[in-house]
Amino acid sequence: MTVWKHEVEKSKSVTCKPKTNYRPQPLDTVKFEKLAVRKLKISAKKAMDIAEKLYNKGYISYPRTETNKFPPDINLSSLVRQLSTSPDWGDFASEVLNYGPNPRNGTKSDEAHPPIHPLKQVSGDSLQGDDRRVYDLIVRHFLACVSWDAKGQETRVRMRIGGETFHASGLCVQDLGYLKVYIYDKWSDKTLPAYVEGEELSDFQLRIADGQTQPPELLNEADLIALMDKYGIGTDATHAEHIEKIKTRMYVGVREDGRFIPGFLGLALVDGYDAMGYAMAKPQLRADLERQLQAICAGERTKQEVLDEQLEKYRRIFLQTETKIGLLSEMLQKYLNSNSNAVENGVVRASTNNQQSGQRQTTASNRRNNRQSNRNDPLQNGDHDVPSDDARSNRGRQRRGRGTGRGTGRGTRGARVDVHGQTTNIGVPPPGNDSGSRTCICGTTAVQRTVMKEGQNKGKKFWTCSKPMGQPDRCNFFQWA
Repeated sequence: MTVWKHEVEKSKSVTCKPKTNYRPQPLDTVKFEKLAVRKLKISAKKAMDIAEKLYNKGYISYPRTETNKFPPDINLSSLVRQLSTSPDWGDFASEVLNYGPNPRNGTKSDEAHPPIHPLKQVSGDSLQGDDRRVYDLIVRHFLACVSWDAKGQETRVRMRIGGETFHASGLCVQDLGYLKVYIYDKWSDKTLPAYVEGEELSDFQLRIADGQTQPPELLNEADLIALMDKYGIGTDATHAEHIEKIKTRMYVGVREDGRFIPGFLGLALVDGYDAMGYAMAKPQLRADLERQLQAICAGERTKQEVLDEQLEKYRRIFLQTETKIGLLSEMLQKYLNSNSNAVENGVVRASTNNQQSGQRQTTASNRRNNRQSNRNDPLQNGDHDVPSDDARSNRGRQRRGRGTGRGTGRGTRGARVDVHGQTTNIGVPPPGNDSGSRTCICGTTAVQRTVMKEGQNKGKKFWTCSKPMGQPDRCNFFQWA
């Protein structure tokens, strides 16, 4: 960064435009979980456990709700009035009463429970630690959503010095609005005073800052909950439980900053299923089940219909997975062997010592950046490369005994489901055939190719999707010939 100091200079132009920072919408479960993770730095499961406890004590409303708008018959003034005696937010609650509670309602309602809100003021030291912090979050969010928006002016000042044009931009806040009580939000990191065009500016600095683009961050729990909600994985009541499962099963680890880093077991499962050509790690299969459960609740389908259909899908996947179980073993061995110096409690981690650069270590960030482009794709870079056979395990090839006489064709090819308006193949394996051809996941006839890259697999043939590399609808089907 380069810095120059100047004593006096005139502003060339000053432009201002009104800016509004909207108050939050009423609190549903998904939003509450994300706020608890981001603002309070506690897990979604712990936040829900505390919320359940507060509900049982009568301090807040029922915390499991998909509703983000208050019903017209709720007495918001009475709820706000109870909070006006607090030394923490009483003055703001009184202001809200003077203006009249005016919630910024959302559009969702489960027709069962209102948004999460406080039912009474907690006095003194009735709550301590995280219990108190969760209660405070719910109260402050409620008061914020029934108050008014923050107002300001976005200001941009331009001046010309030594033939170069410099500018400064920032925010001039006129009314903090809900931000008076909502301590979790900061409108802007950079504020500017009111400037007038042609005004002489004194004692200022000119800076030219160097920078570079940054890769996306690993997901934290709030990010993951948002994606689960977007793609229909689980419900508001089960998100936290699902996340705890992937942690306890060591599919992922958690860094000190709360961001997830994949474990070798999780990576091996994802890569193993992808190598088989099954989209088991994609959200569509689970999202389809959630949609069918909703259809049962709506009376559109029967429980038995959905149960039979889902069992058939998973049975077909299970039976065909058994025939390719060696691929899972290969992937496990691959991560165990190549990451022996970078695995701690089953989690792939980056080296913290630059002197260890000669060791074979796979970092989660590298894995994250590369997975989308080359996940077990034998056609990447045009060299017809395929996963190595180096780490194949005989143990992975042992299958538990089962009866004979199992047919090959079991139902129709992988169902296609609509998720948020997009039709996507969920990767249920197609029926087997003995004609010598193969059908890939997207329903087209697969093509046979040969491994060209140097290595133990050179010369081996495999089946893959016939669509060109880079085509958006190309599936990740792969099977050795």
